Amino acid sequence: MNTYKIKKLINGSMVDEELKGKIVICFPNELLKQELKVIYEETKEFMLIKKNQKPILYRRFDDKFGRDKQYTLVYFLWNPQKEPDQIHVFDFNNENHIKKMLEIRQKVFRK
Repeated sequence: MNTYKIKKLINGSMVDEELKGKIVICFPNELLKQELKVIYEETKEFMLIKKNQKPILYRRFDDKFGRDKQYTLVYFLWNPQKEPDQIHVFDFNNENHIKKMLEIRQKVFRK
């Protein structure tokens, strides 16, 4: 399985009006030859793309470096997954997370 890192998630309406309100990712068509793990670098979330999984859209573009070639990007709806053993990270801007953290701290320090 190959890994492909993306830096940005794409607002679906920028790609197609029918995708308004959805988040999509895109990558070169050549990467579909085998299973692929797409990782969003900012949050470390990932999405597994199976070898036979069909993209929601294909787009062909002229090479912007003037090499007289075209390249194809494939688009998928962003459906991130998390590692099953991933440690829960507290969001210190979320009151519920802060309360839960304080409860855990009280239990630990009571002993």
